[in-house]
Amino acid sequence: MSGPVTRRTLLAGGTATLVAAPWVARAQANTLRIGMQSILSGPIALLGTSSRNSLLIEQDRINAAGGFLGRQIEFVFRDSKGQPQEAARVARELVNTAGCELLVDAEASSASFAVQEVMRDLNVACIHTNSETSSLTADPKIRVPTAFRVARQGVHDAVAGSLYLADFANAKKINKWATCSPDYAYGRDTTAQYLQFFKKFKPDVEVVTEAWPKLGQPDFTEVITKLIQAKPQALFTLLYAGRSLGVREPGECLCSVRADDRRNSERRLSSTGRDQESARGHPVGHPLS
Repeated sequence: MSGPVTRRTLLAGGTATLVAAPWVARAQANTLRIGMQSILSGPIALLGTSSRNSLLIEQDRINAAGGFLGRQIEFVFRDSKGQPQEAARVARELVNTAGCELLVDAEASSASFAVQEVMRDLNVACIHTNSETSSLTADPKIRVPTAFRVARQGVHDAVAGSLYLADFANAKKINKWATCSPDYAYGRDTTAQYLQFFKKFKPDVEVVTEAWPKLGQPDFTEVITKLIQAKPQALFTLLYAGRSLGVREPGECLCSVRADDRRNSERRLSSTGRDQESARGHPVGHPLS
């Protein structure tokens, strides 16, 4: 294969192009090592452990069926601890030292941007599976030809979700909202996108307070106190991986809405404030940051 590797040539060439690519063609007869770095420890380790478990299931399935392009596959995992610098370091180590030919980036968005720059330097194929921050693949200045995203983008949730919430909030006369999202690119950008479209579909919405806990923050006392004191009718949150929360003050804070769990939103929303289930955070099975 001659010339620079681009997304278009990879997609147009299909399997033939992929096989000829340098990261696959190095050792056709050997086991294909695929690296995955993510958060595998700490309060939001569910993000990484769920991704790791899924890949191990696929590893067994693919190898039992004869492998990938005739090669057995082996996943190699590293813990980034949720730190962008560590994510970049272990991504580079997976390629240069562990001999991985492909990378699965299962990081939160804060670290995915760091991994993206490593892929630009190493010219290795990378699949982003969790990061939902739109600019990771939408911003041409950040784009890397060999990096792909299989997770949805936050803006997709923002448009569909806020249209649904606007209709529901109008029906229930819920106007005063609070937000609580993690303080990094995914939380900030996706909350802003949600509010942009929410206010377009429901112009009278009022955001009475915003809370921005740090990623992995262990103590939410200050956050919950702030939310209760603002007396919202509803809470919009992008917290995930065991960090979802709800607050309940009868007659004041009436519901907790997860942006990516709309399937159960109508069951949980309550205009009375009496239903305990309406005030609980409900993390979904696959968090995707």
